[in-house]
Amino acid sequence: MDPMLESFISESRDNLETAGRCFLELEKRPGDDELLNDLFRSMHTIKGSSGLFDIPAFTKVVHAAEDVLDTVRSGELVMTPDHIDLFLDAMDHVSAWLDNLESNGLLGDEVENSSQTLVRDLRALLNETAQANQDPDIEPEISSPALDTMEEETSLCEPPGWLVAMPEQLRLELYARLRDEHVDILAIEYTPDPQCFFSGDDPLHTVRTLPGLVWFTIQSREAWPEPVEMDPYQCGLVFYAAAAGAESEIRHHLRYVSEQARTVRLAPVQLAIPSGEPGDGEPFAPFIEESRLIIAKSDWPALRQRIGPLLEISGPDLLQTSVLRWMNALVQEEAPDSKVLEALHCALDTNEFRWPEFTERSMTTDSQKKNTTKVVLSCNSDIHAQASVLEALTVQRQILSISCAPELLSGRISSVATVIRNLLVAADIPLNNLENVIKESLEEGTAHYLLGFVDNLLLEMTKNSKEDKPECNTAHELNPVGQKYARTDTGSMGDDISGSRSQFVSKDAAKTNVGSSQQSAQSRTLKVDQQRIDALMDLVGELVVAKNALPFLARRAENEFGIRSLAKEIKSQYAVIDRLSEELQGAMMQIRMVPISSVFQRFPRLVRDLSRKLDKQIHLVLEGEETEADKNVVENLADPLIHLVRNSLDHGLETAIERQAAGKPPEGAIILRAIPHDDQVVIEVIDDGRGIDPEIIKRKAYEKEIIDEQQLDTLTDFDALQLIFAAGFSTAEQVSDLSGRGVGMDVVRSVVRQAGGNVVVESKKGEGTTIRLTLPLSMAVTRVMMVEVAGQCYGIAMEDIVETVRIPTGDIQRIKHSKAIVLRDRIVPLFYLRDLLQVEADDTDDAEVAVLVMAVTGKEVGLVIDEFHEGLDIIQKPLEGVMANYPWYAGSALLGDGRVLLVLNIRELLSCQ
Repeated sequence: MDPMLESFISESRDNLETAGRCFLELEKRPGDDELLNDLFRSMHTIKGSSGLFDIPAFTKVVHAAEDVLDTVRSGELVMTPDHIDLFLDAMDHVSAWLDNLESNGLLGDEVENSSQTLVRDLRALLNETAQANQDPDIEPEISSPALDTMEEETSLCEPPGWLVAMPEQLRLELYARLRDEHVDILAIEYTPDPQCFFSGDDPLHTVRTLPGLVWFTIQSREAWPEPVEMDPYQCGLVFYAAAAGAESEIRHHLRYVSEQARTVRLAPVQLAIPSGEPGDGEPFAPFIEESRLIIAKSDWPALRQRIGPLLEISGPDLLQTSVLRWMNALVQEEAPDSKVLEALHCALDTNEFRWPEFTERSMTTDSQKKNTTKVVLSCNSDIHAQASVLEALTVQRQILSISCAPELLSGRISSVATVIRNLLVAADIPLNNLENVIKESLEEGTAHYLLGFVDNLLLEMTKNSKEDKPECNTAHELNPVGQKYARTDTGSMGDDISGSRSQFVSKDAAKTNVGSSQQSAQSRTLKVDQQRIDALMDLVGELVVAKNALPFLARRAENEFGIRSLAKEIKSQYAVIDRLSEELQGAMMQIRMVPISSVFQRFPRLVRDLSRKLDKQIHLVLEGEETEADKNVVENLADPLIHLVRNSLDHGLETAIERQAAGKPPEGAIILRAIPHDDQVVIEVIDDGRGIDPEIIKRKAYEKEIIDEQQLDTLTDFDALQLIFAAGFSTAEQVSDLSGRGVGMDVVRSVVRQAGGNVVVESKKGEGTTIRLTLPLSMAVTRVMMVEVAGQCYGIAMEDIVETVRIPTGDIQRIKHSKAIVLRDRIVPLFYLRDLLQVEADDTDDAEVAVLVMAVTGKEVGLVIDEFHEGLDIIQKPLEGVMANYPWYAGSALLGDGRVLLVLNIRELLSCQ
């Protein structure tokens, strides 16, 4: 994947997470300026970065969201829960598009339709006044009393001649659509700078990504020279385009080439330009005479009736036929433009179409608007314009920062310098000694000097943007950028800026650089791809395996070769390597540790949406978000927690009426709590709802044949509650889209067990329910005890082992068909690992047996083995191929002497009994 795209996706996800959190907080603190600023900043960053890629549908949505948030910040729009629903829906789409970009490099098939719908819904929140102020590139128009009172048909001028190149059928279809939607069309003439390729511009991309683009064509600016004389690095093209998008979006899209593009707003009727070769006018003579009277009477239904039959017999390529098509299109309106109809009627008679002469048109071109409205521009427009310059400069700085081959550096410096020069000129910002900086960067072959210049521009402009807004309506009253640069030595302040990058520091910046550099050194963060961390973790695993080989080597040196001194030296070095590997392993584990908050932050949105859907008042409390666990463990938590929270929302918590009837506050509570405990993390999902009745659980389990009649009578309340994790168990009376299908809780237990954890439920009827998940802090390195059975060694997870004991054979008691021991006044049932693995029985009559006391599903059991061995740190690998079909093996690991150790899944082995 392109590194820039990868960085964009990562940063956009972070900004989306920030935006989602702010939206939810905004419901609790409406009008909070800090939240609104964070929201706007997130949307603005995503929109600005998306412009670097060919994803116009994506950009349109975040641009529309940014515009609406801008009106909210200015107080013109008050955010409501329904508005937040719309924003959250839009952010969900944006997040899904980011996933598509990451996996396929494309947004998806249905993105364009979804984008148009979202943009329309978002912009519907804006009234006409807000739309006029939403974009800094739109300048207010000066109205005239004379023009305000002028009739509609007197405000039209002759459309651009190049529109005739647009296929007539496309113009007819576009006219019908725009007429029904009451939308104008923009005609755009874009003449790129001949040197645009050297400034990083792509004119074709600019035109193809125009918002609402309907059609475009490309022509040469002048006659093409001979191939040997042609300069392929000069742009000699002119682009003509028609777009039916919002004028604000189109102007914003062309903001960096505004001096090279001319836009004219056209009414739909201005598409009525007939084309074709003139034919014999004799067949049309009767219609010409008759229609003249009809047009004079404005009898449009009669004119429609006369045109239809004539169109059927006319040649399709004739000019007269084209005129009839446009007349037919115009008379579909209740009040068509009479002057255009008269011009079309005249073309039937003279075989020449002339656009009617109208009075001075109220619409002006871009350059006319700037000349007539610059005096009344508000300071708010300057601030927005400065924000656009800041955004553009930031992008140029990113381009300079990307490493490239030395032979390409001079071209990059020149192109970036051209863009910066154009930006400063357009923003009326002094260039100072920019040319000297460019020259020195090119001579030295380094971008550092130009980077320093840009850094100080950004610093100065950011500082100015934080100053109080001036209370005037004149343009450019902000302090000009670039006039306060000074050398950092004892020399006098002046305009001569040359030398090393350290000299391009403003006086204000020089005072803050020392403190900021110290702070940045203390809080520096490095983003590393997860695959690299996983690869490094695999190497640590290999080191652990290699380390475990040293004790075997020491044993061989002593037993086989009789060199005790060498064995002693190997053991000594093993102790050193063991310490270093443990420290390295611990450091790697810390790198992989992430806070639980990365999962918890998903739930405020989930609880909000489902509580609104269920019409319940629910408050979510998050505790222990700073608790850390291995990244894989945290990722595995997401799905189980979603199931648990949804069940609490649907089953556990009552409606406000039910809670008040039970003497509870109307608002229920769900607590998500994370607690670090030794080498484990405990996650609790707590609600203060109706609780779980164990008698109902037992009855339902009996009806579904999950338990038998004996268990129905003897099962404790605690054991009965654990039945909710049985496959196919559900107490829901009705099936909904949230629960009631008998799936979910068994999936929770399965996922948690696969992660090496356990899950239990506790509940009190009428008071609430607590579901507790216990998971290991890490899944990367597993501590196991190696045990021997029938001459074969197996591994058993150390976290399941409570203790190891040796029991005299005579102390084993038989209870019906089972065996048990009494260990410190508690009965522990015994299972023989030989029987569980179905290996040959041991005929020897030992005086005592080795027993592993283990905690399985909340109960203690004893596992009889042949012999204990040492504990090992292993990198457990999942089984593949045929062995993957045996669930009683959790995985495998490589021992130091080359043998493969099978790790047992004791829960699955015991479940087979």
